[in-house]
Amino acid sequence: MDEKYDVVVVGGGAAGLSGAVALARSRRSVLVVDSGEPRNAPAGHVHNYLARESTPPAELLALGRAELASYGGEVVEQTVTSIDHGFEITLADGRTTRARRVLVATGLQDELPEVAGLAARWGRDVLHCPYCHGWEARDRAIGVLSTGPMTVHQALLWRQLTDDVVVFRHTNGDFDETQLLARGIRIVDGVVAAVEADDDRMTGVRLESGEVVAREALAVAPRFVARADLLKPLGVEPVPLEFNGFVLGTAVPADASGATSVPGLWVAGNVADMRAQVVVSAAAGLTAGAAINANLVEEDAAEAVRLAEEPFSHEMEREVAARVSGGREHGMDARVGGEGERQWPVGEVGADARDGKSWADGAFEREVSARVGGGSARGGNVRDGREPVGGTLGAGRRGSGTEPQAGGYPMGDDARGGGHGPESRDGERPDHGAEPQAGGYPMGDDARGGGHRRESRDGEHPEHEAEPQAGGYPKQGDDTRGEEHGPESRDGGHPDQGAEPLAGGHHEHGNEPPADRDSWDARYRSRAGVWSGRPNAQLVTEASGLEPGHALDAGCGEGGDAVWLAQQGWHVTAVDFSVTAVERGRALAAEAGVAERIEWVVADLGEWVPESKFELVTSHFLHVPSAGRARAFARLADAVAPGGTLLVVGHHPADVHAGRPDFADMMFTAEDVAATLDQSWASVSTDDRGRTMTGPDGTEVSIQDTVLVARKD
Repeated sequence: MDEKYDVVVVGGGAAGLSGAVALARSRRSVLVVDSGEPRNAPAGHVHNYLARESTPPAELLALGRAELASYGGEVVEQTVTSIDHGFEITLADGRTTRARRVLVATGLQDELPEVAGLAARWGRDVLHCPYCHGWEARDRAIGVLSTGPMTVHQALLWRQLTDDVVVFRHTNGDFDETQLLARGIRIVDGVVAAVEADDDRMTGVRLESGEVVAREALAVAPRFVARADLLKPLGVEPVPLEFNGFVLGTAVPADASGATSVPGLWVAGNVADMRAQVVVSAAAGLTAGAAINANLVEEDAAEAVRLAEEPFSHEMEREVAARVSGGREHGMDARVGGEGERQWPVGEVGADARDGKSWADGAFEREVSARVGGGSARGGNVRDGREPVGGTLGAGRRGSGTEPQAGGYPMGDDARGGGHGPESRDGERPDHGAEPQAGGYPMGDDARGGGHRRESRDGEHPEHEAEPQAGGYPKQGDDTRGEEHGPESRDGGHPDQGAEPLAGGHHEHGNEPPADRDSWDARYRSRAGVWSGRPNAQLVTEASGLEPGHALDAGCGEGGDAVWLAQQGWHVTAVDFSVTAVERGRALAAEAGVAERIEWVVADLGEWVPESKFELVTSHFLHVPSAGRARAFARLADAVAPGGTLLVVGHHPADVHAGRPDFADMMFTAEDVAATLDQSWASVSTDDRGRTMTGPDGTEVSIQDTVLVARKD
């Protein structure tokens, strides 16, 4: 049952089924979870429901279920025991399911006066609503039990249906008798002790004095209590509804569509409106279902726009890689078509080796450049396929002496000089110092020079870290600071988001790390993988002992932390503003078999506001300028659910050594983060934790992580 529905409806009465049908008719995947305890089960028939007059309640629900099934909706007979902030729904039998939106239509409970024999007659001849039962009780001897401020109103309504009405003062004798007496309604003093019945029919009302007043039906005013305990962990609680200071009942607050204060959570029917009859509850369900569908339509449209505007999706990356390499992998030639056909040299760009299509000088480069970056190609715009404007592809030649190919520099290369072979997908490391192919560097290679071997996908890591390029620091997102496993350490050490200079040692953004989306996307697109795909050490340390729930990975990169959390049983929302990074995260999650446990969000953390709270919010090496730091960390803190954990890890500002860039304004201490927290935290721990890594020259280097762990009340 562990699948995700568009909407899960909790409660299968008139409101829940009506909302579910509306959603199913809009082609939404809908699951109704019904405990089988309808409020009107004791009643014999449903009234005031146009064209369904006098239908037995059970029959109406059966018809509703059949109608829902005809549109593909599902019903499971179970009780929901919990709904968490990520809309994971747990059932009493231990099964779980998930939803994008939740509609709660659990109704209310009628708290009846404590009078012997009264509850047993409820819904048959102990009544409360003259519109529900009045016609059937017309011209009968009716009693009205006074328990609150609505006594006079209730008695007058019943007087419209019969001439024989008696009001029992019972526990609430303070009311204005004028109208009652004027309408011929008799008033009986004393407390009612019991309801008398014979042959399964009510015969009278017995007072504490022993007197029995003959009555055929008794009207009472229950206290209407919303069934909403399962919403309390979400921060939603019913509010009391009062009349002249007397609490008539409770209801979950919501707007006219049923939307609550929790984004994505709607209510409908008696849980939100104690006065709603069956037909009104059904209408409320329809209203909520339509509102939910409209909300999902907006979300789906926004996601479609995002995907349409992605400069380089995961699918596009595969397509371009295939077209550029022409079937080659890791710098090796591959035959195209049948045996004996032409073997395309790796560096050749003059034709598409996959489909045999002929391309004029630079035409393919121009097409790819236009599709990927609107004509730009890593360092400059390709003007005519021969010479990039403003520099070579991948930031230019790094003193290698290699000439560009016909039609321009090779697409997909990180042409930084030297002879580094490409990363092996199956974990095999390429030979050091591979020679370029005819016409230039191998397609898709990381020809950085300096002897750095990229980390393999299956967990094999290079012997040592890369040396800095001529004149400077690592490229944005790369960690060539002398750490053990770079880009991301296998023991969890995550690189900082520094920057590699262009030729000559100058960073693209001056002397500060890049902060814009385009730069990061360009960084990620410059190679097949930037990070290792392994979790950060501090995350493993702090999260291993936590009960899995819902986690927010803020600044998720290519998804190593998010995938690890999902593997531990967490449902994860992973956020990063790089489209390419997020798409790679999706692919990594699919490979790991945890795709259904991770929701990927492309968003700027400086602007994005989560729709729900999380049991764990984690952020590793998120470099934020000091001017915006308090706001950024406050948003992360606000996303933590009561009882949840906030984990923030950074590189300590004082930890500067060979190969690590010193961007003081981007660094912070755990104490800096702690200073942004309010008083809602049960505990706040700040710590500096050392790690030993292997530097670019093979020597050990000590580095410091600054770590904040906070638990919310």
